[in-house]
Amino acid sequence: MKDLTQKEFDWLCREMVRSENKMLKGLTQEKFDWLRRLESEVDKSWDELTGSEQGFIEDVLEKFRHWGTGLMLSAKQWDVITRISEKII
Repeated sequence: MKDLTQKEFDWLCREMVRSENKMLKGLTQEKFDWLRRLESEVDKSWDELTGSEQGFIEDVLEKFRHWGTGLMLSAKQWDVITRISEKII
């Protein structure tokens, strides 16, 4: 394994701080309310979801029940939630 240059090390540190700052943010009230609504309506449209969508939503909602507003989701996860929500809500 090669040693990092100072420039590479500085970049890595900046990226770690940037990632950490993004991850420290939990759910906004709007996203919390959206997941609450999704949770209350998911059973009505369950059969319309694919197996992978069902597994994803189950996982997200399980974490949501556990963490509440402390739940941290990436932008990509929100994209998937939004697509699935279109089938449910």
